[in-house]
Amino acid sequence: MVNHCAIEAVDRMLRDITDCNLPFGGKVIVFGGDFRQVLPVVPRGKKDDVMKASLVFSDLWASYLRLPLVENMRAKSNSMFCTYLLRIGNGTEEEHTCKCIMLPNSIILPFEDEITSLKILIHHVFPNKQAYVDNLHNMINRVILTPTNECVDYINKILLEQIPGDFSTDYSFDEAIDKSEQSLHEDLLNTLTPNGIPPHELKLKDYAMEHALLVEDLRKT
Repeated sequence: MVNHCAIEAVDRMLRDITDCNLPFGGKVIVFGGDFRQVLPVVPRGKKDDVMKASLVFSDLWASYLRLPLVENMRAKSNSMFCTYLLRIGNGTEEEHTCKCIMLPNSIILPFEDEITSLKILIHHVFPNKQAYVDNLHNMINRVILTPTNECVDYINKILLEQIPGDFSTDYSFDEAIDKSEQSLHEDLLNTLTPNGIPPHELKLKDYAMEHALLVEDLRKT
C-alpha cells in the first residue's frame, strides 16, 4: 500500500550511496502485499489516482521478480471460504448486473436496524462472554473488523458493558512541551486518539484485570 514514489525515492538513494546504477543499488529488496486487498491511500483521490499511485505503475515494476502466494493460511481451516476468497481475488466469482458480488447467506447476518444488528453481530462473534473471560485464548482469536477507530471504540464499549465485573477507569497524563500552555492544550490532548495509543479515558473490568494478573503470576511461577 506504499505509494510508488516512496519506493522510487529509496531506489535513487541506494543508487547514490552505492554508486551503482542498478535497481536499488544492486541490493536485494523484498516487498510484500496484495493489490487485491489494500491499495495506496491518496487523500481525496479518485479511482484512477489510487491505481496510478500503486507499485504496478512504477518504472521499476519490470525489474521485479514476482512470486505469487496462493494459499490463504488464515482461512486454511475453512476450505470453502478460502476458495471463495480466491475466486473474488482472481476475478472469477460471478458478478451481478450491478458489477457487485452477492455474499452467500451463510456468511451474512440479516439487517434490522443499526443498533439491533450490531448487537446481533456481537452476540454471534462473542456468544458466551463469561466463558471467554475464563479462557483468554478463545477471546483473542475472535475479532470484529471495522473501517474506523471510532467504530472500534463503540463496539468495545458495548462489549465491556456485557462482560461481568466492575468498571475500573484509568486516565492518561498528557503534558504540553511548553508548560505555560498546559492549561490551554490539555483538553485538546485528551480528545486525541492516535493509532496504537490507548484513549485518554481507559475503562477496564476488574474481573478481567484480576484474571490477567493471575495468568501473569502463573507464568512467572
